[in-house]
Amino acid sequence: MTSATATKPSRRQREGFLGLFIVMTIVLLAGVWVWVENMGFRANRYRFQVAFRDAGGLGVGATVRLRGVDVGRVVAVEPSVNQVLVTVEIDSQSIVIPKNSRFLTQTGGLVGQPFVEISPQADLPVADISAGPRSAACDAEVIICQGMQVTGQTSPTFDDLIRSAANLVKQLDNSELVDNMAALTRSLGDLNKDVRRLTVEARQTLQQVQAAAQQVEQAGTRMATAADTTTAILRENRATLRTSLVRLNRTLETAQSAFTAFRKVATDVDQITGDPQVREDIKNLIRGLGKLLKLTEEMRHQLEVLAQDYPPGTDSLQ
Repeated sequence: MTSATATKPSRRQREGFLGLFIVMTIVLLAGVWVWVENMGFRANRYRFQVAFRDAGGLGVGATVRLRGVDVGRVVAVEPSVNQVLVTVEIDSQSIVIPKNSRFLTQTGGLVGQPFVEISPQADLPVADISAGPRSAACDAEVIICQGMQVTGQTSPTFDDLIRSAANLVKQLDNSELVDNMAALTRSLGDLNKDVRRLTVEARQTLQQVQAAAQQVEQAGTRMATAADTTTAILRENRATLRTSLVRLNRTLETAQSAFTAFRKVATDVDQITGDPQVREDIKNLIRGLGKLLKLTEEMRHQLEVLAQDYPPGTDSLQ
């Protein structure tokens, strides 16, 4: 009787066992639910690899951003001799990444956590997307597909900034660089002087050109005035010129008649006298009359030219 009573669990123990069973059941159901949901999520995710020359401090769990929005995380980092392969997991296959995107490692602030930034270089036409990243018909020439490998770039980090500043200080501390800077400053000063001198010379040349232009303009004005004066004189004396031409024509005809008659008379006289001196005088007289006729002919020709250049009704030089 006593042993049966000792082995029988008490009410408190039964309640404890029942509570523990309920808790374990809830935990098991929650675990199953999380596992099922996680499998569903994983079925909707896709992965690809980014090859970096330097990971820049990236680790598992680092954020992946597309246009500044969190879209995934880093699930693996595999360093090698020549590169670092970073496996990226995108949360949903509905998030499409263009093939022409840039993959950069960046750091939020000076000492922030590194992350992967995806920056598309151009808008992607929706009509070019025929299938999703996990589809067998995914176009790898347009978007990033499941399992692809792309090349990334490492952005400068705070450590790179410190190293660059140290190299700059070393360069500035170099005496040869200081001497070169001083020589460059002197050369710039000499160049400034040459530029000023050339500017002064250019101004002087411009003044000379302007003066020459004024002289040419004045000469042209004087020539125009002289031409106008000549035109007026010729216009005023046109009647006199024509009258002189008529008179000259008459004089020329008279001289030609006299010359013809004189030659006939001279021939008769020469036949009668036969004196050599008379012959020589007659020859000189004939030559003088010939020169007179030639000069008169030239004058008549010139007057005819003037009369043709300024016919009646002409008011200016042609």
